[in-house]
Amino acid sequence: GAQHDDAMERAHRLYGRIQRQVSFEEWMDAYRKRSVIGSVDEVAGQLRRYEGCDRVMCQHLLHDDLEVVELIGQLGQQLV
Repeated sequence: GAQHDDAMERAHRLYGRIQRQVSFEEWMDAYRKRSVIGSVDEVAGQLRRYEGCDRVMCQHLLHDDLEVVELIGQLGQQLV
């Protein structure tokens, strides 16, 4: 998301796409352990831990939300 709240709204939408056995908070805790998530600024900060890495694959799972494609582009500009 552009801001943290935007990112969390998208996370809630992704969580709600299928029925789950765990709460949103439990799902999010597990998701954070294997992914970088958050606002553009938060994700950029998380990715800076991997300084020296040549490439990063960004996965976007809300296929009807095209704004995220633009946000991924903004992320790339911050990391250059």
